[in-house]
Amino acid sequence: QRLQEALQDYYTLVDRVPALVHNLAGMDYSAVVSEEDLVTKLNAGLQAVSEDPRLLVRAVGPRDTSSGPEAGAEEPPVTGPEVPQDEAARRALVDSVFQVS
Repeated sequence: QRLQEALQDYYTLVDRVPALVHNLAGMDYSAVVSEEDLVTKLNAGLQAVSEDPRLLVRAVGPRDTSSGPEAGAEEPPVTGPEVPQDEAARRALVDSVFQVS
């Protein structure tokens, strides 16, 4: 959802955005087993549809390095930030999570 919004809001080749969003919605994510797999699949699909090798999705932010369910079992679950009501703050949040090049 956030990647679709980032494409709609920030991708400069606006005529290609509907095809990119359609491609994202139709992708089969069942074979994705890691963050790297997801990034590779998204980049390959988006670049093929857009014909733009500069369009890159990168994973940003902290990565979960726990070794299993027992790791950190005593810590409370971490919740993501609330989505701000202000449009500018929402865009800043998207920019902090995704980098669309």
